[in-house]
Amino acid sequence: MKQTYDFNPNLPSLALGGGGTFGMGAEAGYMDEFKERGANFKDAQIIGTSAGSWVGGFVATEKTFDEITSKVNKVKVPNWKPGYLKEISREIFNDERAANVSAMAVRIPSRGDRGGMEMLNGGEHDLANIVAASSSVPGLFFPARVDGKLYFDGGVRSMGSANLAPKSHKLLAIAALGGTLGEHIRMPIGPLRRVIGPGLERWFQYEIEQWQRQHGGEAVFIRPNRAINELVQHPMDCFSVEVGKRAYELARLHAAELIDRREDVARLIEEVRSFRSF
Repeated sequence: MKQTYDFNPNLPSLALGGGGTFGMGAEAGYMDEFKERGANFKDAQIIGTSAGSWVGGFVATEKTFDEITSKVNKVKVPNWKPGYLKEISREIFNDERAANVSAMAVRIPSRGDRGGMEMLNGGEHDLANIVAASSSVPGLFFPARVDGKLYFDGGVRSMGSANLAPKSHKLLAIAALGGTLGEHIRMPIGPLRRVIGPGLERWFQYEIEQWQRQHGGEAVFIRPNRAINELVQHPMDCFSVEVGKRAYELARLHAAELIDRREDVARLIEEVRSFRSF
């Protein structure tokens, strides 16, 4: 069994939000472009929710999005087959573990157990288990079982749980979903879409501010640009592998632009370049 227990405390922490296959593609695109520029976050402390937990696993195990989509070319939604997401995650992560990755999931109440939001660590559980637990969207997938307990998507409670990110001098937070649920997506709730997306993003920003107050660190917040957001025109587009692939391509381009145009991003990338893995 491959286990990664070490992390570099000098690296910025990562908080990665949800967004289905679309979110995976977008967030993996940013991270892969940063890595291509010499900023490797594989030893960073990472907290991921839903899609973000998958990307955290990709970063820690140095898997590329192209490698992932070569193994998984379609996600069937809805799918109530027990263990469906775990089959996919096991195909990708096998029995790998990474103690620097934590995934947020909601534990379903059972006898004598009130349930609630829980942080599952990749050093204590296989990555395949925790990412399945973090991304089992209620109504779309059967809850995932970890150590005899059932869990569903942590994104139901928080888009990114950035306030729970590990202590560091700096936090990189990426939210793929907020803007997408704002202006562009066609939803049966009509004008409420303009409230839901910005509301999720504002809550994520509030969590980032909580993290800053608690740890005194600097936060770098990245959200997709309009071109990436417009890829999602319907909620089911979030689970399209093809949409994810396109989001990945556009996010890499956007990441390059951010390095050139935003001082905080450029400083972050230069700082991570200067660190060396153990």
